[in-house]
Amino acid sequence: DNLAPDESDMPYLKKIGYEFSHLRNIGEKKWFTTEIAKSFPSLSNEKKLVLLESLLKAEGFEQYLHKSFVGARWYSLEGSEALIIIIDEIIEQCKEYDSINFGMPHRGRLNILAHIFGKPYREIFSEFREEGINNVGSSKNDDYLKDVKYHLGAKKTKDSELFLFPNPSHLEMINPVILGVTKAQQMNGNSSLGVMIHGDAAFPGEGINSETFNLSKLKDYNTNGSVHIVTNNQVGFTTNPEDSYPSLFSTDFVRGFDIPIIHVNADDIESCINATRLALKYKNKFNK
Repeated sequence: DNLAPDESDMPYLKKIGYEFSHLRNIGEKKWFTTEIAKSFPSLSNEKKLVLLESLLKAEGFEQYLHKSFVGARWYSLEGSEALIIIIDEIIEQCKEYDSINFGMPHRGRLNILAHIFGKPYREIFSEFREEGINNVGSSKNDDYLKDVKYHLGAKKTKDSELFLFPNPSHLEMINPVILGVTKAQQMNGNSSLGVMIHGDAAFPGEGINSETFNLSKLKDYNTNGSVHIVTNNQVGFTTNPEDSYPSLFSTDFVRGFDIPIIHVNADDIESCINATRLALKYKNKFNK
């Protein structure tokens, strides 16, 4: 018993898993080894209260929608509310960027519109009642600008300019768009970061992702790294994991693109914070 490791001194024995042994650069491997051996700083009680409030808002929002709009479709974030915490942390840690561009699928979009971009609840609820949503079949040109509630985008300024890009039903097609906008902003002299959110079925299941990663380090397309968040929903709308991809993890295919992968238990909010900070430190150090 006296020989048992003290988990408080070994954060890699807790609720974060690291995949980086496949990286080709020995310096990156050594950096990861050093970083994960460090003890993560404890969060203050004030920070924990802020996180708790964010989680309560996110969870209460989904529960209210379930009770108030029975049978409506909106692709709930239920079970993955930690995504709100992770995005908040990215924004907090990236204040030095001029802009942050977000791309995401339908799932969780309403929660992010409400709690990251400050879209008023009354507007979201009115969209459930289809108040002010025009008939797309109308002859008025402006009507074609309308869309269903879980496709809509938003923008906000909070230190950085934050953009959530509208995303139609071709879910992962938004990713090269995000990187194209990010690249364009960088070419115009702005520091810009792309953040993409995926579901665990669409990420390996749609070829656009492999194509986008394949361009990522080419001279004319390189955006100096981006952050990808894969939410493990355990269901691809109609597809179970065992019918979706043959590998152990949905992220396995990106190992070939020399990309480190961090797995984190989304029920452990402190681990989510630490994993996010590590991902950003890696991106900012190695620009990939």
